[in-house]
Amino acid sequence: RTESFTRTLATINSALSPFERAVLAEYLKDKSYRDASRSVSKAQGKRCNERSIDNALLRIRKKARGLRDEFGEDALPLVFGITET
Repeated sequence: RTESFTRTLATINSALSPFERAVLAEYLKDKSYRDASRSVSKAQGKRCNERSIDNALLRIRKKARGLRDEFGEDALPLVFGITET
């Protein structure tokens, strides 16, 4: 499972902007949109709000779906609840 997660995350990160990567990192830490916006603002050196976090997560999901469709479920087994058992 760890290998699948690492592979999935690396593939998704390769398609993301630096801002989107920062948002994803905060999301994976299970932070609220407010806390994520504060952390990302500090790290990126520019202000962002909760709406920009939400918009970035929508873009990330869309890109992840596109990658899953392009490479297949076997290449990205953990995208949107698709897991190997």
